[in-house]
Amino acid sequence: MRCVAARLKCVENHGDCHLGNFVIGQNQNFGLLPSPFQGQLPIGYDLATAIWSLLQSHDTETAIRFLKSVSSEGKVPPELAGSLVHLIVLRCIWWIGLRCTWRKAVPFETISLIERHLEFALNLRVLDFQFRNALDTTSRECA
Repeated sequence: MRCVAARLKCVENHGDCHLGNFVIGQNQNFGLLPSPFQGQLPIGYDLATAIWSLLQSHDTETAIRFLKSVSSEGKVPPELAGSLVHLIVLRCIWWIGLRCTWRKAVPFETISLIERHLEFALNLRVLDFQFRNALDTTSRECA
């Protein structure tokens, strides 16, 4: 995990780019709510967080469609092809850590959350091929 993060350059990121922080205005203007986690993070962390959020609340197909859409617009750096799933796992770990530090966290609920997110992270290995394929297909289509 550290190797992946070290290989990717750090850039300014929102830091908490999940679906709950997306805002769509009356004229279909898009925005993000401010985040206390904004700062220098590995490139693609916000994209990984958005996909993590989609995978939590939707299905794999929706996440892959989103990834293809974003990458077809040229907004996905090529170096992310082999790192996206690692960044999503990093997001899972971050979420577990944040949740465990909440003062109102109930220990039993926290254990359940950790189990769910670790299982989720393990299942992402299967998606790695699908994500790489989605990015590769899009880059060939754009070329």
